[in-house]
Amino acid sequence: MYFSSREKKLLKLLLENTVGIPAQNLQELLQISKRTLYREISSIEETIKPENAQIINERKMGYRLVGSKETLDKIRQEVEKSQEIVFDNVQRQSALVANLLLAEKEEIVESLAVDFAVSPTTIHNDLQQVEKSLAAYGLSLYRKKARGILVVGPEEKTTTNFE
Repeated sequence: MYFSSREKKLLKLLLENTVGIPAQNLQELLQISKRTLYREISSIEETIKPENAQIINERKMGYRLVGSKETLDKIRQEVEKSQEIVFDNVQRQSALVANLLLAEKEEIVESLAVDFAVSPTTIHNDLQQVEKSLAAYGLSLYRKKARGILVVGPEEKTTTNFE
């Protein structure tokens, strides 16, 4: 199981508030919008579903994490892992390429910035370098306004060139 730093913060709050925590409280504590909260919850649910855990939203109680004790303990251990990895520019750009190539949908700059613990400006600068690297393989970045970033090109190039 892999969780971004924001997902870890959200899971930590859910693990601490076993009776539930309202969406409004989560938004304030995490300093995120309602839309971002829903997106993060959806992402977490995808990750924890194979572990037979889920996030439920009960009226007047809010969100809570449910699953077996073993599963919740496993999630707690993953959340408490403090594997803050510091990347240099080249490592971060390589990780960014891998992230974009493996992504099934658009990646949002702000989300990437959180994942790599850098500013959105740094991600934008990295993307300029990444775009040059991808061009050598016949690939390019497609930026969808207000949606995110995708790697585009022939499928065989997105898979075979980077194996």
